Amino acid sequence: MLLNTAVDLGKGVLFFPILEKQSKRTALAYLGTMIVEAVLLVIGVLCLLLIVPLAQLSVDSGQANAAWAQVLGSLAIKSNGMIYQVAEMSLGFGCVFLCLQLLRARLIPRFLSIWGLIGYPLLMAGAIAEMFGAHIGLVFSIPGGLFELALVFWPIFNGFESGALRRRTEDLNQETSVSPAMG
Repeated sequence: MLLNTAVDLGKGVLFFPILEKQSKRTALAYLGTMIVEAVLLVIGVLCLLLIVPLAQLSVDSGQANAAWAQVLGSLAIKSNGMIYQVAEMSLGFGCVFLCLQLLRARLIPRFLSIWGLIGYPLLMAGAIAEMFGAHIGLVFSIPGGLFELALVFWPIFNGFESGALRRRTEDLNQETSVSPAMG
């Protein structure tokens, strides 16, 4: 989970300059949701790490403390599961912004952006279903997970659509080079 946290936070940081050229608001929204997801995942890991001292407490102390340690350990495990689902909802929410911007800017092929726009709402729906006891989250996370793999490999092998980057840069240059009206 900590490795996943570092990867997702890295995605947010690495995508920020690319998205910022297109839309600063979208770049900040995506980065913000990745930070929220990372913080939540770290809290979930800390919940799991509480099991170690609780196990020691149940071994070292009497029967009453062992029962409390078992209850608290169970609570830590359930808390981790719930926090993980909320983190996945944050990931899905932020990635909808990412996919919308990728679609608008045409940085990647249209089908790939649309794939993400379908996959991430499914991820959010699966996380909500998991929180209410319907164990379909893993199945619903497959389209978003496959999109993330495609998003990693597409730029490596094909690059971003340079025409889209060039057009946006030219648009920004034209906006800033407009001469003031004489008066």
